Amino acid sequence: MPKLSIYIPVYNGEKYIEKCLDSVINQSYRDVEIYIYNDGSQDNSFSICQWYSEKDTRIILETGENGHSIEKMNEFIQKASGKYIGFVDHDDELALDFFEQMISYLEKTEADCAISSYTYIDEKGNILPWYSPELKTGEILYGRDTFKRFLTSLDIEGFRWNKVYKKEFFIDSKICFVNKFPADIYPEAALLSKINKAVFVGTKGYYYRQSTTSEVAKCRVDNIKGFIDAFSRVMLLGQQVGCKTEAEYYLTWRCINSLFNAVKDYKMYPLEEFKKFCKSTSVREITGNTLPQSLKLLSHKYDKKSFEYRIYIKAMIVYAIFR
Repeated sequence: MPKLSIYIPVYNGEKYIEKCLDSVINQSYRDVEIYIYNDGSQDNSFSICQWYSEKDTRIILETGENGHSIEKMNEFIQKASGKYIGFVDHDDELALDFFEQMISYLEKTEADCAISSYTYIDEKGNILPWYSPELKTGEILYGRDTFKRFLTSLDIEGFRWNKVYKKEFFIDSKICFVNKFPADIYPEAALLSKINKAVFVGTKGYYYRQSTTSEVAKCRVDNIKGFIDAFSRVMLLGQQVGCKTEAEYYLTWRCINSLFNAVKDYKMYPLEEFKKFCKSTSVREITGNTLPQSLKLLSHKYDKKSFEYRIYIKAMIVYAIFR
């Protein structure tokens, strides 16, 4: 079986990094190189990673000043010696057969990318009863169908860690990650728009930890602005590659979901800054101009248990507040 190269960025991860690395080095898939970049951690993360690197010769450890993990990830993609490339966040964990399953289906299908489901866990490792996609193992998507599925459903999210790519595809795509929050969404969308063949792997063996200290968990207006900017760039990409309707739908329901969460958690924001953001032209344009079309697309297929129904209700609440 071919080699897999895994990138793990670490920043102040002493609380979870041991569980993460234990789950990576003990994978049933053994032919791996594990590149760990310590992004200027101020805790004991580097010392812990150093101990693991001395224990396991497959680990390559580098450390540097904070703020360079994305730059190092782009370098890693270019220099990786594996046929395949995977990513793991320092506070997450993996089922011990996770990568074996992913690469098995990549080899069977000769796909550019394998896409898995995942499981949400809390800070103590308890499984959270949150939505995760029910993917049909072995289902193949061809050409633009992968990108359209990303735009119109929750089957494919803009995460890098639930995917394993052929390195050759990554290099040929000429896509780079950028050091701008959120770092994943647009580059992942760009990659998915170029895929010729993708395969689903139904495992939920990637355990995505919901940590209150993570960048995503920080309720800041700038974070919402960052998400909406990323969603807008994905929409423009969709228009450019011939997926105009799907891309406009994507922008609307993603923004509705983000704004609804902002409304729900408004007490966690500075009040005046939140009010100013709510009155911005871009927010009014999204909720006012594109909302009716999106609701029309939703209305013919939603039911009480579906994702579309939940978005429909959220849209009504957001529209009532921002109209």
